[in-house]
Amino acid sequence: MTGCKKHCASEELDCYILDNSGFVIISERHEHTGKFFGEIDGTIMDSLVQDRIYS
Repeated sequence: MTGCKKHCASEELDCYILDNSGFVIISERHEHTGKFFGEIDGTIMDSLVQDRIYS
């Protein structure tokens, strides 16, 4: 993205790659890998469901 000033190396962000079922495939925190994202941050997961990104 051109002009994007935020990146995953920033201390302000936690970055995750999720699979189609909402499980963490890659995380900066190894203990999160393999967990359901709703266990890590239920509020954000609820928003993803409300926005129909996950069902």
